[in-house]
Amino acid sequence: MLCLVSVLFTSCGDDTSVDDWLGTYTGDEVFTLTDLSDDSTTTNSEARTVVVVAGATDNTIIVTVNSNDPDTHTIDGDKANFDPIEARIESFGWEPTSGDITLDGDKVIVDYSYNILDVDGNPTTKVDVIGEYTRQ
Repeated sequence: MLCLVSVLFTSCGDDTSVDDWLGTYTGDEVFTLTDLSDDSTTTNSEARTVVVVAGATDNTIIVTVNSNDPDTHTIDGDKANFDPIEARIESFGWEPTSGDITLDGDKVIVDYSYNILDVDGNPTTKVDVIGEYTRQ
């Protein structure tokens, strides 16, 4: 069974605050899987509901995707740190390769990639994920 790691969040500019991030967002996350042995690709998408509430400090938010375990993200304007998602990817024994979470008006855009590794630690599948979520 193939598990896909999904996450969400990003930010927008120096004058963006935690309050600008708060709310409920809905949208789709699109996963493109590339088999590195033959470069064949498979694409699927999953609907997501994302709830963002204020964190314990002035520059943190707590993000819950589809009622799963929440992640705490530190924000810097319109950007949110990717560390919680990176840690989740690594917990599967996979290799994160890039990740951004951005707030753009009433949308949160998540863009990240990771490699699924075989038992010897070699990449077998590259996963590219893009999600766009609109505030409800």
